[in-house]
Amino acid sequence: MTQDTHLRLIIVDDSLDDAERCVSNLRPLGYAIRSTRVENADDFIEALEAGDYDLVLCSLDASSLPLSEIVTQLSELDPPPPIIALADEGDATTPESVMTVGACHLVNKASAVHLRMVVGRELENVRRSRLLAALQTSYLDSEKRCQVLMESSRDAIAYVHDGMHVYANVAYLDLFGFESFDEIEGTPLMDMAATADQSKLKEFLRKQIRNSGNEKLELKLRHADQSSFSGEMEFSRATIDGEACTQIVIRDQTNSKELERQITLLSQTDQLTGLFNRQHLITVLQQQFSDEGKAKPATLCLLQLDNFDALRDEVGVLGADQVIKGVGELLGEASPDEAVSARFEGATFAILIPRTEKADTQNFAQSMVKAVSKFSAKVGGTTVNTTCHIGMCQLDDGVGDANEALSRAERALVASRDGKESVATYAPKAGEKSQKQLDTEWTKRFDQALQKNEMRLLFQPIVSLGGDETERFEVLVRMTVDGKEMTEIEFLPIAERTNMLNAVDRWVILNTLKKLVVKLKENENTVFFVRLTRGALEDGELFRWIHDRVKALKLPHGSLVFQFDEQDALSHLKQARAFSFALHKINCKISLDNFGTGPNPFQLLKHVPADFLKINTAFMDGLLSNQKNQEAIQKIAAKAKELGKPTIAPSVEDAGSLSVLWSLGTDLIQGNFLQKPIDTPSYDFSAMMA
Repeated sequence: MTQDTHLRLIIVDDSLDDAERCVSNLRPLGYAIRSTRVENADDFIEALEAGDYDLVLCSLDASSLPLSEIVTQLSELDPPPPIIALADEGDATTPESVMTVGACHLVNKASAVHLRMVVGRELENVRRSRLLAALQTSYLDSEKRCQVLMESSRDAIAYVHDGMHVYANVAYLDLFGFESFDEIEGTPLMDMAATADQSKLKEFLRKQIRNSGNEKLELKLRHADQSSFSGEMEFSRATIDGEACTQIVIRDQTNSKELERQITLLSQTDQLTGLFNRQHLITVLQQQFSDEGKAKPATLCLLQLDNFDALRDEVGVLGADQVIKGVGELLGEASPDEAVSARFEGATFAILIPRTEKADTQNFAQSMVKAVSKFSAKVGGTTVNTTCHIGMCQLDDGVGDANEALSRAERALVASRDGKESVATYAPKAGEKSQKQLDTEWTKRFDQALQKNEMRLLFQPIVSLGGDETERFEVLVRMTVDGKEMTEIEFLPIAERTNMLNAVDRWVILNTLKKLVVKLKENENTVFFVRLTRGALEDGELFRWIHDRVKALKLPHGSLVFQFDEQDALSHLKQARAFSFALHKINCKISLDNFGTGPNPFQLLKHVPADFLKINTAFMDGLLSNQKNQEAIQKIAAKAKELGKPTIAPSVEDAGSLSVLWSLGTDLIQGNFLQKPIDTPSYDFSAMMA
């Protein structure tokens, strides 16, 4: 099962019609179902060897393959897929009997609804089990990496439980003059201090028990030969093997360049493949270009595995990771010594070779294609093979920066996938434009869209859960380019890159004011929420521009609310503070968007006096089943109520989320469940009151 979209079944049933009926009954669950029907033990074993399965449906009237034998066969798998027993109408078999044998449930074949409920539940259990296994593997890997770091650290590190040593690294043993941990295991920490300072250490440890933060203590320590030396111990809370303990670090005062090198290497490395990661590759690629945009001779290759989504569907996420790891190892061994090889993203690898001899790089690319085609990975009982395509870009004076180099290599990769050859080298096409030229065109498109009203406003209601009849709407904007409508998420990054944010902000505000004036004539109890981009906080002239227009219109107090993103406000704190106080003076209000993600989000309110808090959309993901998200929203809502700040819950997509938010104490809601954004600010707010 991959991302809850596929369902792979083995159906044990003598009747083809019954098996097809089961598949038909499960289709309303919305999965892409791949089923294999088996009638005997040989077929069952062959099916298991052919791939991984999510569930086994076993008909109890199967003549040659009883439930007990299925359970025996599946017991060899780790973990085995759940078995659901199927009984005919009138069958006297009890759930207890089949569960005793090893099935997880008994379902009547005639009960399609019951079958869907049981299958849905078991699929969720399978998903959670696989996720837990992946997390456990990741956790163990992290512990191993931490253990390696501690063992290689030049700082002396020890763990103490109930005052006794339970772990010490090599540096700690060397510092105190011991040859092995056996010599100090179970030894009191007090014995490490010189006699004159033992009372000082004892008193410190008593106080440290009541404190949870990191603390330091300077004292005289003693070697195994009883000679003394001065040192500073750092104490902090930790766990080892699941037990609470105290970590002690005595910093190495000698040159720690080797340790720094190791830590730096970890931050640059992809943990799955051992190659460099995307960030490091881009950093190295940027270093290839001078300030004048001249490139050092090199070749950038992008290697992408073919049909990787289908492969992942076949062998699962963990199986696909095995393939990526194997190809990464292959690439690391085959790449030239001077090359920088990295896992770029997903199933795409990047290789930067500091030379541009076409024959050499072409030979390398062709050899990699052949090597990957011969590569195979064992995933469970399945042998997995794959192929790849490579796109290459020669870095020369025509490539101005790292983004342009990546863009050209990606175009070559697309060309190799679309063409007959597995390797393609970027060659400029007649009339092809650089990124700088494309940005110049985008600037013209923005100018045209702003001048010819090829942008339009949409409105989405923000509805009170507490009976407030104020008609609130958030103002959204769309931009039409070449007949295609783009959302803010699509065009604002381009506007930022081309320095068009200020012009977009002004267009949105001006047209919002026009719509608001019209709406206020219909209902004076109307409020518009309008977003300001990061560029607005960097625009020193924008407030004066807003001030003049708002004052001229004499808007009712609080009818216009300006929204800042929480992260933008934090990164432009002085500007956001000044902007907020100034907007309040002209009877406008402030809303903080995407609120609640920091360690102490309410600290921001001391600087930016917001009137509304719109909860971060991340908390809305999986709200119905995510207890932690519910708890976070409830805490935000409760604290906001204390401060008199109404909270807005965005992205409400279903009735279930609505009922949960009601119980969590949020004040206002917004989302497509209420109404999708439309061209006019209209909504029946009385419907919620009813």
